[in-house]
Amino acid sequence: MAGRTLRSRIGFLLTRWPALYAAALRRRPARDMDKIAFLGLVRPGDVVFDVGANLGYYTVLFSHLAGPRGEVHAFEPVPATFERLRESLAREQRFPNVRARRAAVGDREGSAVLFQPGGDHGQASLARHAEGSWSAGPAVTEHESPLITLDGYARENGVRRIDFLKCDVEGAELAVLHGAAGLLERHHPVLHLEVYPAWTRDFGYGPGEIADLVRGLGYSDLRLLRDGREEAVRPGDLERLEGSANLLCLPPGGRR
Repeated sequence: MAGRTLRSRIGFLLTRWPALYAAALRRRPARDMDKIAFLGLVRPGDVVFDVGANLGYYTVLFSHLAGPRGEVHAFEPVPATFERLRESLAREQRFPNVRARRAAVGDREGSAVLFQPGGDHGQASLARHAEGSWSAGPAVTEHESPLITLDGYARENGVRRIDFLKCDVEGAELAVLHGAAGLLERHHPVLHLEVYPAWTRDFGYGPGEIADLVRGLGYSDLRLLRDGREEAVRPGDLERLEGSANLLCLPPGGRR
């Protein structure tokens, strides 16, 4: 398709050999541990939910990895960002396996207001924050959005299972999990969740509550991805967490 760069073409070809691609990424000084995890855990035929898809960088990767027999359901609430997501998919995806929905995701259905600090589409949130792009006191733009739950979305769209859930919603991750309780209990997908105490605090909880919830669902293998490393989560680690990290939760029995 016109518009694809040489880099994107090479990137697609590399996803045909995900283990080799991941091995090459591990050799880089600045490792993208999230991408390495995705390459090892998203498989052909998988059903992937990408909550907080932003411009679609990882959505496209999921599409390539899941392949023609898989499905990717991408959620992005900010109108302009959603349009750029759709443009990226139209340009980059090779398989017609992505459904993009302009909506915020949480623990109830209705409507919501997203707050965007300045022009930073990556830090739009359901709460006003003070860290990151917010710390400079930028002008804040408000965007109205539909608000859905993943359980409701799955029922309405005939989604019969979920294998992988990526959730990066600037502190609202716990609400997303509560709204996906049925899917999580039935299918135990791999979970990849952003955890940032400064932002979860603005929603009235700490990252340790995410660990408690997923452990209650049977997830016992929890790992933190940060600073180019993957490390097991020990008791109290999330309560002491400083800065942003991503939490990888492997289902009972594992997936590796």
